[in-house]
Amino acid sequence: MRKNRNTFIFLFIFFITVAMGAMLCLNGKNSVFDRDINASGAKKAVMNEAVIGTAPVASEESSKEPVEEIKKAYLDPEPEPVDDTEDYDEEERFYTFKVNTKYTILRLRDAPSLEGTIIDRLERGTPGHILKFGDEWCRVYVEQRDKTGYVATRYIKLSEVSREEFPEEIREMMKNDG
Repeated sequence: MRKNRNTFIFLFIFFITVAMGAMLCLNGKNSVFDRDINASGAKKAVMNEAVIGTAPVASEESSKEPVEEIKKAYLDPEPEPVDDTEDYDEEERFYTFKVNTKYTILRLRDAPSLEGTIIDRLERGTPGHILKFGDEWCRVYVEQRDKTGYVATRYIKLSEVSREEFPEEIREMMKNDG
């Protein structure tokens, strides 16, 4: 017991000494944070070699030209080409999900908010299809229960699937859902 007390006292004094030393080193005229060129140990910075080269001197005519080109590029952008090929949207993505709650069930709601009426309660691992993805809420279809509603995005694990793997009737639901 006495040995532990002596060790504690030694460590306490040691840490106080270190703290006081740090305060003295970081405070005052010789502080590493408050040095100027005339302080002891300070060295003058010297550049011995050119990094890139010399900067060209621009004439009035050459300095105006790039500015005009930049203005033209931003003010008169070229129109983007229109793709008239197929009605199919290549950026269209299809997702399935599984409920990924840790301790409780996930509530399927009729509206994308906590105030939405609870339609059903989904257990961990319940699969479904995303009809409309959102950062906070997703509109989903749960095939096991034949129900459509909203779930909080942070509680589901998404898996992207190909167009062929995504059921046709659910793709139709996505189109009708808007």
